[in-house]
Amino acid sequence: MTPFRGFWVNVALTNALSLARTLLKRKDALEGGLYESLAQALQEYEGAMFGRAKENMEKTWAGLEHLFIANGIDE
Repeated sequence: MTPFRGFWVNVALTNALSLARTLLKRKDALEGGLYESLAQALQEYEGAMFGRAKENMEKTWAGLEHLFIANGIDE
């Protein structure tokens, strides 16, 4: 990731909160069939996380492209 969208700490905290909420939703199931329930919870969490990551990576890349262009000083 490039540093041009300086919010990656917030994204990491959002990911941690999302994972915690996903695991808490499945708390009862985790106590029964741990492996299967954990795998399902992680799959749910990763779906949301990858969506956030893609969106933020695209914004970061756009920032990089606008800051480092060949004739940027002239524009």
